[in-house]
Amino acid sequence: MKKYLLYFSLFILHISLCSAQDTIVLRTGIKTGVKVISVGDFVVFNQPPNHQDQRMENSKVAYIKYADGYIYTVNRPEIGPTPKSEIYQYNDSAYTLFSITTDIAQYTLFQPNIGFEYRIVRPLTIGANAGLVFPSAVFAVNPLADGQFTFPGTVYRGYALRFYLKFYPSVQHKGYFCIQGVVKSVSFNDVSFTDQYNGDPDATFPSTNTYTMSEHTNIIGVEMLHGNGHLGPNKYLDIDMFYGFGIHLRFRNYTISNQAWGTYGSSGADYQGGPIAHDGTYNNTLTLPTLIFGFRVGFNYLKKK
Repeated sequence: MKKYLLYFSLFILHISLCSAQDTIVLRTGIKTGVKVISVGDFVVFNQPPNHQDQRMENSKVAYIKYADGYIYTVNRPEIGPTPKSEIYQYNDSAYTLFSITTDIAQYTLFQPNIGFEYRIVRPLTIGANAGLVFPSAVFAVNPLADGQFTFPGTVYRGYALRFYLKFYPSVQHKGYFCIQGVVKSVSFNDVSFTDQYNGDPDATFPSTNTYTMSEHTNIIGVEMLHGNGHLGPNKYLDIDMFYGFGIHLRFRNYTISNQAWGTYGSSGADYQGGPIAHDGTYNNTLTLPTLIFGFRVGFNYLKKK
């Protein structure tokens, strides 16, 4: 049985290798299926059934589309549209690419940042992004949280690191898929918060809980992104818009102190019940689904090999 499976696997492999072929597109628009051997002053190739090496002056060739989808531009075609890879040299094997960028979307979260990216092989690039986290007086509390001790808002100070791997499924398109890892460390000290909710249903005014809090938090996560990169007219300006989702693990260590509860507009405390979180030190781990949106701009360094 194993022998038959081996024969079958070899047969499938033989079919795959035979069916895979390159395509030479002439400047006149004519397409020919071949197996390209080399490209220089002449394009050397062979064709079935005899598979004898032949050669053609590259001045007659517009571009070559390899079996893996990669397009190598030789000359601009006389007719028909210009291959997209000629416009988008990001994946052209004639170049190595190093880019320096910044994610503008992170500035809305008070995280100035700088990143770099380098293409390691034809469909893959690696990169990293480092940013500082600053507190904001505008959004010092999080109005969406039932208790500020759970999601304190943009009061953190620290740093964030992101490492990513991009995959370009086709060099004919500018879209890509990206796996991104996130490491973040943030903290704050002695920040005052006020939670507001109806602790007493009969109270004329809502009940409040004020307290002081300090926290140190570490975050790790993984994110899946899809993006669309665009090179500027001179190919040195890089613009990249991306979006996706991820899962973050947040490891928190925080201390609550100096709690006081009462009612707005009342000198007496008709608050009934206790605070959501009592004074003390807490450690917990949160698993948070996260939506991601980013807009990178920067500069590319292109160098002919």
